[in-house]
Amino acid sequence: MTYVVEKSRRSSRDIEEAFVFIAENDLDRGIYFLVAIEDTLTLISENPSIGWERSYQNSKLTGVRNWRVKGFTKFILIYQIDSQLNEIRLLRLVNSSRDLNQLDL
Repeated sequence: MTYVVEKSRRSSRDIEEAFVFIAENDLDRGIYFLVAIEDTLTLISENPSIGWERSYQNSKLTGVRNWRVKGFTKFILIYQIDSQLNEIRLLRLVNSSRDLNQLDL
């Protein structure tokens, strides 16, 4: 079963900021980045448990999963699965060099 992907406002802003950063140097690569985001979200929507769970210091984030963006492995999509609603909630897009425990999700 395919899940619906719901992007948070913060994740949409993260994607936009990353696109601008990439596209400033190479517009074609920036567009490819946006396509890669959508391809990766499609993969996640078809296989929600594909991402790895990690432990966060904030107990509210139990069950949050991470998956790298296809072709842009320095970028991680952070999402939650809502099995009752058949929904994936995209929380953030982050650079893998960031301390994930310090993120505002």
